[in-house]
Amino acid sequence: MMEPDNELIIVRSLTDSDLGLFAAHRKNVRSKQRAFNINADNAQRLLSKEIFEGAGRHMPCCIHFGETKIESERHIGKVGKNWRLGGYKIPGVEFINLDSKDFALIRSVANNDGSSVITILLLSRTLERQKHAEVVRLVELVMKRSMALFMEGSAGFPELAALFPVFKQTRPGKRKR
Repeated sequence: MMEPDNELIIVRSLTDSDLGLFAAHRKNVRSKQRAFNINADNAQRLLSKEIFEGAGRHMPCCIHFGETKIESERHIGKVGKNWRLGGYKIPGVEFINLDSKDFALIRSVANNDGSSVITILLLSRTLERQKHAEVVRLVELVMKRSMALFMEGSAGFPELAALFPVFKQTRPGKRKR
C-alpha cells in the first residue's frame, strides 16, 4: 500500500461528455454526463480503501483555469465500472474555451480519504498552447482510455507538477479571479 502522503497526478484528455460539467457547454453537449470520468484503476489509487469500496463521497476540490480559481466540494462516486468526479455544474463563461482533447490534470495525495484537497488544473489548447503541448509530449506514449497516471517520483511527474499554481487554501465555495 502507498504511503498516504505520496502524490499523484491523473491526466484526463477531455471528451465531449466531460464538458457537460461546465455551465458554458450545457446547451451544446448532447451527453447527460456531468462529471469527469476516472477509470477504476486510477480511482483505486486516488481514493482511500474505504471510499473506493463504498459509495463515494464529497471531496474538497480546487479548480484552476487560467486566472479563475473555484473551490468547492465535489462528489466522486462509482457509476458502472468507472468513477465520476462531478457535482454541481461549474459556472463561468470562460470555460467555453475548453474543448475535447484539452486536459484536466487531477492532483492529490494517493489514498485520499477526503482530508486532502483534490486540485484540478484545466489546460486549453487554444489559450495555453505551450503548456498543452508539454502535456501531450509527456502523455502521448502512456495514455490509455483518455487517461494517464503519474505517481510522485515517476518520470513526468515533476514536469506536470510544475504546471500547477501554488495557492493558499481558502474555504470551499469561494471563487477567485
